[in-house]
Amino acid sequence: MQSFDTTSAVGGRAGTLFQDIYACGADGELPFKSLHLNLARPIKCITVSSGWILDGFAVTYNTTDGQTTTVEHGSQFSSPAVIDLNPNEILVSVFGRAGYQSYYKRELISNISFGFFDTVKGTARIVGPFGNSNGANEGKPFLCSEVVAFGGFAESKATEGLSGLFFHKGVGKRYE
Repeated sequence: MQSFDTTSAVGGRAGTLFQDIYACGADGELPFKSLHLNLARPIKCITVSSGWILDGFAVTYNTTDGQTTTVEHGSQFSSPAVIDLNPNEILVSVFGRAGYQSYYKRELISNISFGFFDTVKGTARIVGPFGNSNGANEGKPFLCSEVVAFGGFAESKATEGLSGLFFHKGVGKRYE
């Protein structure tokens, strides 16, 4: 059985709660079952839809059965930024700013960046920031390391669909 630590949420709480470590039953309703992540390489791809804020994102996860599953949260733009991880990379950090946005008059994710580590080459890369295209820099900084999956609050809207995030961290060995 896989176990996870969960961080506190950043940003807002508007919309529906999601936790990517769980998948709905066949009818889209309860019961939930655990999504068995390949903890050595849990994330294959992240797509980001952003402008003044982080409007939404999608994550493609690698599962223990060798398959992938993609989940979308919030607004999905027609031309999102696509971040493909190479087979040796893992997500080691997620950071940005989140909190009250005066233009939108609510709490949101202002911007987000991702740090990746290549476990073979021993190299790192940072991708982002996404969001904050208006340069407002509102909200407070956040940082989380060793993220294996995402959770948060979102709704299906053309823009501003993502409200807040929290992060699931795997307990135990991550990579060889």
